[in-house]
Amino acid sequence: MTIYAAIGALEQGLVYGIMVIGVYLTFRILDFPDLTVDGSLPLGAAISAVAITSGLNPYLSLIFAAFGGFVAGAITAILNTKFKILHLLASILTMIALYSINIRIMGGPNIALISSANVFDPIIALGVPAHLASLVVFSLFGVVVMGGVIWFLKTEFGQAVLATGDNPQMIISQGVNTHLIIIVGVGLSNGLVALSGALIAQNQGAADVGMGIGTIIAGLASVIVGETVFGSSSIARAIIAAVLGSVVYRLAIALALAVVAFVILRRKRRRNRWLGTAKKELRRLEQTAVADNHWFAALNQLLKQSARERYPERIPESLSGEPWIRFLLETSPKDRIAARPVVEAMVNSAWQPVPGCPPEDAVAFARLWLGGQKC
Repeated sequence: MTIYAAIGALEQGLVYGIMVIGVYLTFRILDFPDLTVDGSLPLGAAISAVAITSGLNPYLSLIFAAFGGFVAGAITAILNTKFKILHLLASILTMIALYSINIRIMGGPNIALISSANVFDPIIALGVPAHLASLVVFSLFGVVVMGGVIWFLKTEFGQAVLATGDNPQMIISQGVNTHLIIIVGVGLSNGLVALSGALIAQNQGAADVGMGIGTIIAGLASVIVGETVFGSSSIARAIIAAVLGSVVYRLAIALALAVVAFVILRRKRRRNRWLGTAKKELRRLEQTAVADNHWFAALNQLLKQSARERYPERIPESLSGEPWIRFLLETSPKDRIAARPVVEAMVNSAWQPVPGCPPEDAVAFARLWLGGQKC
């Protein structure tokens, strides 16, 4: 894995870490399984993209995006608390509705931000290299969001949120309106997810209606990884662990992709090892080129050995005469009609007492044929 891939994975881990904090609020603190995040992440991206293309400051667009996510989460909570719809079903209903809403907001399935202003421009203007601007911005946002959520959960209202998820019967007996707690908590969760979506859209230069697919899976995986690796003995530690879990999750994905790419490349090199040997033998034959049927027989033998490696299912070593000519033409990467006279003369020169093919033409075709035989 290259340093640029590692930086990219770290950037993704930090920006998706904001989303993971939102997922942590609902699943771990409120005990509210919420699938709205699959729709609220592209919702934040859509709102931010439309706001920026309309001339609004990119930082202000983040506020509107977070508010839109808060409203989406609040609707899910209202469906659950006021209309008594199961929390999972309520979140699915909102998520499905958001798909159409996001398309309506953007006026289509996606919207480009390639030439538009973004939150990274002021950082770049300060002298930070462009390839590190995203890392700086996401780090700052991650620290601010983590600190803000930790502070919020230590307030009186935050303690009520913790108690609602931990023991709702007890908190109700204390006269606390748990419906309001759930609405605000789920709304805050989706507000953070939408904020993450807005930052992602500005980073990748586009907002797409399908960019939220699999968000909940990545969020839960990051929470589990964070708790397993870094622990969750306190709320502050659990929040930080959730963000670090997102970073570890993205780095693991990048590492896995790097390993897969390495294995594929290694297998490809092994499959093509015969090609290097064949080209080396062709250079040897070129150096000893002579208008002799034995030389042409050796050249045809080399091509047959190469063809056996590349096309074993066609049993090319058993071909001769016209079938062998057709095979070479079928598998040749260039103009087959123009090459036919050369191929016919090369094949026939292997048995003719006086070869009718110039050796340099035969070598040129053999080089051309080998050049197009990579697996």
